[in-house]
Amino acid sequence: MRYRLSMASADRVTVSLDASIVAQTREQLGEPLAELGDAAIVERALDAYLLRRMFDATQAASRLSDEE
Repeated sequence: MRYRLSMASADRVTVSLDASIVAQTREQLGEPLAELGDAAIVERALDAYLLRRMFDATQAASRLSDEE
């Protein structure tokens, strides 16, 4: 399957994904997001992944302990 992902700018990127990956992602997101279109599901998953990476990088760069 091919999906058009909208980005903040007018640029577009086409991504080829196996339909089962999108179905698994939809299942993981659960209700009410499961009713979104395929492109929105993929975009939400990518946003969540990037946010988690940013959080991990920020946390790793800090000098705080886990308790702090």
